[in-house]
Amino acid sequence: MINLYKKILIYTIFIFFISISIISNMGVAVENKGSDILARQIFAEKNTHDFSYFGYEIDQFQTNEGNVGFDVGYFYLAQSFKPSMTPLVKIDLFGYTTSNHDPLEVSIREYAGGDDLTFISIPGTEIPSHLAWFECDFPDIEVELEKTYYIVIRQIDDGKYNWQGTQGNEQYYDRGFAYSRQEGTQSWINLSEIFLNFDFCFKTYSYGDNLPPNTPMINGSISGKAGTIYGYEIYTIDPEGNDVYYLIDWGDGTTSEWSDSYNSGEVIYFNHSWGEKDAYTIKVKSKDIFGDKSDWATLEVSMSRNKVINMPLLRFLESNSCIFSILRYIFGL
Repeated sequence: MINLYKKILIYTIFIFFISISIISNMGVAVENKGSDILARQIFAEKNTHDFSYFGYEIDQFQTNEGNVGFDVGYFYLAQSFKPSMTPLVKIDLFGYTTSNHDPLEVSIREYAGGDDLTFISIPGTEIPSHLAWFECDFPDIEVELEKTYYIVIRQIDDGKYNWQGTQGNEQYYDRGFAYSRQEGTQSWINLSEIFLNFDFCFKTYSYGDNLPPNTPMINGSISGKAGTIYGYEIYTIDPEGNDVYYLIDWGDGTTSEWSDSYNSGEVIYFNHSWGEKDAYTIKVKSKDIFGDKSDWATLEVSMSRNKVINMPLLRFLESNSCIFSILRYIFGL
C-alpha cells in the first residue's frame, strides 16, 4: 500500500511539472499572437489615417491686399511667374465665389494659350464665399528655374469666381505680369499696361529642405521554422508625402535591391524563408524620391528546426533527463 501511495504521489508531481511546462509555452504563444494582432491594428489605423504633410516652402508670390478683382468665365485670367525652386507642388489664390455650382479650373502652362502642364478642377463648394486665400493642390511638376510659366484659371458658363489683384503698389511682383483673354478670342491682354503695377494675388510652393521618410515599421512573425515562408508587412510615412522605396536585409546574407516606388503610407508585403535554425535580425531602410534615407528599422526573429522534437512535451523531457528514471519506477520498467 505504501508503494502505491508513493507511486501516486510521484505520478501527481510528474503531471504537475508537465502541466506547468505546457501552460508556460501556451502563454508565450498567446503573448506573441496578441502582439501580432495589436501590430496589425496599428498598421490598419495608420494606413487609413489622414496624415497632414509638411515641408512646403513658398517660392514666388504677390501677397499685397487685393484692391481690384476680375470675374472668371467670360474671361480667362492668367499670371506669369519665374520659379526659383523645383518641383512646383501647389499654388494659393486670393479671391471668392458668389456661387457654389461652377467648378474653377486651374492649370500651369508654359504659354498662356498653350497646353496644361498640370491641372486641377476645384468644386465651387470648396471655394470661399468671402475674400480669402485658398489652396490649389495639383499634381507636382518639375519646372525649369528662371523660366516663365503661367497660372491660368477659367470657369464654365458665366463664371462666379472673382480673382483679386493689386494695382498701384510699389511692392509689385517684378518677375511676371497679369493677363486676361476674352472667351472666343486668342489675344491675351497685359493688364499691367492698363492698370499701373497690376498683379493677381498668388503664391507658388515647392518643397523646402527635404525631410527623409520616417523609420519604417515591420510587422510579422517573430518565430517560426526554418524552410517555411513567412510574410511581413512594411510601412513608412514621408513627411512631404513623397513616394518611397525600400531596402531589406533579411539577416541571413540576403539583401534586396531597392524596391519599386510606393505611396507614402502604403502598407506593402514581402515574403522570406530562412534555411537554418538560428536567430536573425530583419533590417529595413526607406528613401524618398530625392534620395534622402530613413534610419534602419529592425525586427528580431528566431527560426527553429522543422522537426517534431520541438513539441513542448518532448522539449520538457529532453531538458529533464531524470524523468525517465521516475517513469521506470512508476511503470516498473
